Amino acid sequence: MTDIQITGFELMHKLGEGGMAAVWQARQVSLDRIVAIKILSSNFASDPDDIQRFQREAQSAAKLKHPGIVQVYDANIEHGVYFIVMEFVNGYTCADWLKKKGVLSEKDVLLIADCVADALGYAWERQNIIHCDIKPDNIMVDEDGTVKVTDLGLSRTINAMNVDDKTDEILGTPAYMAPEQAMGEAGQDCRLDMYSLGAMMYHLSTGKLLFENAPEGEIIEMQLNDAVENPRDLNPSLSRGFCRLVEVLMAKDKVGRPEDWGLVRDAIKRVKKGHMPLLRLPDGIQSTVLKPAADEAALHAPKRHAAPARSTVTSAAVPQKKPLGLILAGVVSLIVIVVIAAMLIGPTKTQPPAGGVPRPPSGTPAIPSAASLAEQKGRTLYLAASNGEKSAPASYTQAITRYLRVVNEAPNTRYAARATKDIARLETARMKAAQASIMVALNRQAAQLVSQNAFDQAIRVYADYTGASASDLQSQRDAKSSEIREQKRVWIQSEKRRADAERAS
Repeated sequence: MTDIQITGFELMHKLGEGGMAAVWQARQVSLDRIVAIKILSSNFASDPDDIQRFQREAQSAAKLKHPGIVQVYDANIEHGVYFIVMEFVNGYTCADWLKKKGVLSEKDVLLIADCVADALGYAWERQNIIHCDIKPDNIMVDEDGTVKVTDLGLSRTINAMNVDDKTDEILGTPAYMAPEQAMGEAGQDCRLDMYSLGAMMYHLSTGKLLFENAPEGEIIEMQLNDAVENPRDLNPSLSRGFCRLVEVLMAKDKVGRPEDWGLVRDAIKRVKKGHMPLLRLPDGIQSTVLKPAADEAALHAPKRHAAPARSTVTSAAVPQKKPLGLILAGVVSLIVIVVIAAMLIGPTKTQPPAGGVPRPPSGTPAIPSAASLAEQKGRTLYLAASNGEKSAPASYTQAITRYLRVVNEAPNTRYAARATKDIARLETARMKAAQASIMVALNRQAAQLVSQNAFDQAIRVYADYTGASASDLQSQRDAKSSEIREQKRVWIQSEKRRADAERAS
């Protein structure tokens, strides 16, 4: 039971709980209907603007009436408690489904994706609403098999209001987060949810989460720069069309993703029928999903010249059998030619030279040494690693893994030495890219505060940062803090001059 009381509702029992919300099954007394009530944590901002935005976004979500969207009935604040009243779905989440099955079939994943795309397309076209947290936990399957999206229209608002910056089921989740969402870029649109849908399809069809086992802070950076194995390499039963669709949905740059949900649904329908989707990554746009290993091997394999086509002879062109006398004459002639050739060439010398090992007959290739074989293997692996890096220059983890294979499988070769240098180069590049991403995020946050003349808060953005590479970025953070102090000084002088001018007038 709970001490929380909400006017007009009887809380029956708790359905689930996370760090930021608890979901209860309840009865709405006035209509005598069963509903679900999400009671949000008390760790929310009490700013009037936040409360107004929360109610406004809930009203927009309540206008969405679609069979694939969990209906929002009401949202309010009572006695300091934020709560959302919504449709009760008597079923299970896709996360529960995946946990039970381990891996979902391509057919089931496409069905889920089609329903989610339909619901998100409706929300975007009607209210310009994006979800910002598409993942298996937020997709439900009703008892009649209907797939429904929950928390649509509220995830972004609740995220903005959370003063403790905790992560739970209603916040953007790193493993499904689009790169532009991870960077906090302005102007986000429906293509953000497309990336998350692709990440969810990857998880459901392979049973493997993106960047599995990596710390959450690193996953956000990896969404910007790294890549994962193609789903077909993890689950060979998946069709090429399915993997192509996931690859395009997970383009690093949103311009590489479809322009609207209609194109996504068309692609899903084609894949369902066994066809390749008409979508393709534009030139120069990378995906978080690598090409299938088989395709990569074929791409970098040495080209072989085609053997000359064999001529086909029809039965009409087959010569008639020769008389036996002619055949015997031909055999005798061949024997005579062989004997004459032997007399001209002389006996074959097979005796070993004095005091030495027998030389191999002329034309017999020498057996390569172990060192030579190691060099050949190292060269093959190194070329594959180098070509892989060129095809996906921002996928640092994958590239480093390939070069490590050279070091481990062809040790003490010149290619292992090259690979070691390349690993060091990539580690440095990855660190610099991650640090640049961190500074971009800090700069964006500070700039917003500066635009509101909240200079001291902007300075604390840099001073209070304790995340990844904090010490390495100390000098850059100090420099940015100094710039803002100077901006503050100029602003104070400007305000003083303005006040003096007003008094003088």
